[in-house]
Amino acid sequence: MYRPEDILVPKNVDEVLSILAEHPDTARVMAGNTMIFEIASRGLAVDVKTLVDITQVGLGNVEEQKDGIHIGATVTLTELAQSKLLLGNPRHSVVAETAQEITPTQIRNVATVGGEICAGMPFFDLPTSLLALNAKVKLRKKNGQRELLLKDFILDFLTLALEPGELLTEVVVPRVDKASGAAFMKLGRTASDLALVNVAAAVQIDASGRCESANVWLGGVGSTFRECAETQKILAGSKLDQETVGKAAKAAADFEPASSIHGSSEYKKMVIPVLVRDCVQKAESKVRR
Repeated sequence: MYRPEDILVPKNVDEVLSILAEHPDTARVMAGNTMIFEIASRGLAVDVKTLVDITQVGLGNVEEQKDGIHIGATVTLTELAQSKLLLGNPRHSVVAETAQEITPTQIRNVATVGGEICAGMPFFDLPTSLLALNAKVKLRKKNGQRELLLKDFILDFLTLALEPGELLTEVVVPRVDKASGAAFMKLGRTASDLALVNVAAAVQIDASGRCESANVWLGGVGSTFRECAETQKILAGSKLDQETVGKAAKAAADFEPASSIHGSSEYKKMVIPVLVRDCVQKAESKVRR
C-alpha cells in the first residue's frame, strides 16, 4: 500500500509553489487522481512523500484572450468536451471533440487537462490534438515563469521538461486568423480503450483553396508523440485532392511504429495511412463548411 506522509490542499497557486519549492523532490501535484493511482499501484511513487491537491487554486477556467484560448490545468475533460467556446470554432473544436473521445465517463469527469499532458503517456489522446494546434504550456515556479511549446515540453515516455518546483498552470491554444480546421481520430480495441494509434491534423486553406500549411501528429506509435514532417511537406501548397492526400497519408507510416500487446508494428503501419487520410479530409471539410 502506498501511504504518503501528507496530503495538502492549498488555496492558491502561490501556496502550491511554496510547497513545491520546499519539497522539490518529494512532492507531487495531483488533481483528478487517476494517474497517481496508476503510478502508486506499480510502485513508482515510493519517493513521493507529499501529495498536493491543486483543484482549489483557481486553474479551472477556459477563456479567450488576444493570443488564443487559455485552458487552466484543472479543467476536467468533461468541461473541455462541453466548452461552447471551443465547439464554436472549426479549428479549436478539435480539443473538445478529442475530450469527448476519452472514456469512460467516470474518467472524463475527474481527469484534467494538466494531468493528460503531465502524465507523459504517448498513447493519451488530448496531447496529440494540442500538438497539432501548436499549443504552448505556461509554467510557474516560486521565482519565475516561462512558456514552452508543448512539443518541447513532452520529451519522452514519462519524461517532461518540468523543472523541480515547477507547476504547469495552463495551456494556450494559439489564435489563427486564417481559414483553418482541425480533426482527431483514434483506433482502439473498444470504445473505452486507450488508443492503439491516434492522429490529429490541422490545415490552413488560402483564398485559392490550396493548403497553406498542415500540422499532423501521431500518438501510440513510440515512446513519445510523432510529428509527420514529410506528410506536412507534401500537403503544404497542394489542393488536397485525393491523390495528394493519399500520398501524404502513406508517408506518415514511413517508419517502424512500436509494437504493443494489442497491436504489432506491421498492423499499425497498415492503419496509420487510413487514419491520417481520413483525419486530413475531415479537417479540410470543416474549413469548406
